[in-house]
Amino acid sequence: MPIIHGDVLRVTANFILGDGTQYQNVYHYLFDGVGTPSDATVVADIATALDDAYDDLQPLVKNTVLNDLSSVDIVEFVEGEWTVTRNVGTFTLTMDGVGAGDMLPNMSSPFVTFKTARPKSVGRKFLFPLVEGFQVATVLAVEAVTAIVLYAAVILDDIEVDLINALHPGIVRTGIDDYLVFTAAVVTNILGTQRRRRPGVGA
Repeated sequence: MPIIHGDVLRVTANFILGDGTQYQNVYHYLFDGVGTPSDATVVADIATALDDAYDDLQPLVKNTVLNDLSSVDIVEFVEGEWTVTRNVGTFTLTMDGVGAGDMLPNMSSPFVTFKTARPKSVGRKFLFPLVEGFQVATVLAVEAVTAIVLYAAVILDDIEVDLINALHPGIVRTGIDDYLVFTAAVVTNILGTQRRRRPGVGA
């Protein structure tokens, strides 16, 4: 079944941390184009783009982090909420951490804020708990900030599909049938906290 103009896709990128805790990032994309690419084509293009993004983070991540099965779904605004209406496909990323040393606690996490044209509507992506040596007293090293900026730049870019179509990254508004495209990314050198990332709880 092809993807059509106006479809909103939810992409869940899944990983397993060294202690077995699930780590995930959720992305949304708006399909914009005149073509009707196959599900397989769209999934492959998304996987390629996310591989490029996460590869920039490899030096910061320990090799005990494993790639897990990720998914692409179509979401629609149904009865006041965004609901998954169809699975488009699955993929597994190829990111292999190469960082040496102990990892920070799971709750300690660098993050990126993605701005939209609506000031109060932003997307925030909490990243892997880093190898300890890339921060001092919660302040990130220059190398870490540089890697995260590269990641953010890839996520901010449209994903090209079949040359003439694009997937625009952004967010869906909670409780409203509205999609907001990302306009800029903000990276800070201060660690954040992902409170839900506890053993047995998930991302």
